[in-house]
Amino acid sequence: MEGFAGRNENPETVLPSNRKERKTFLQRRRRYEQTIHPLRSELLQMVKEAEREAEEIKRRALEEADSIRSSARLNVGGSSGPSNVTPGQDVERARCVRGRNVVDEASEILKFA
Repeated sequence: MEGFAGRNENPETVLPSNRKERKTFLQRRRRYEQTIHPLRSELLQMVKEAEREAEEIKRRALEEADSIRSSARLNVGGSSGPSNVTPGQDVERARCVRGRNVVDEASEILKFA
């Protein structure tokens, strides 16, 4: 690139030697520092908060799923199988599945955050 001191230097940090290019460069840097940088910082803060919330949701969902699983184990007696399942146990199993789904959703949120 013309106007930059060296080939290996970052063109974002090296001032161009040409006066017009230098002026444009400084204007762009100033605009970045005044508008984009604060927005970027705010966005990063929002992402961190969303990650914390997702972790909390995931933790609570795991705790709920564990408690549901343990109570479902206590409710199931004898050999396991459809013949031994009561309507109450079906509800407990549905809650387990719902808890796992919440955990999966929280994991998906964390992937994109």
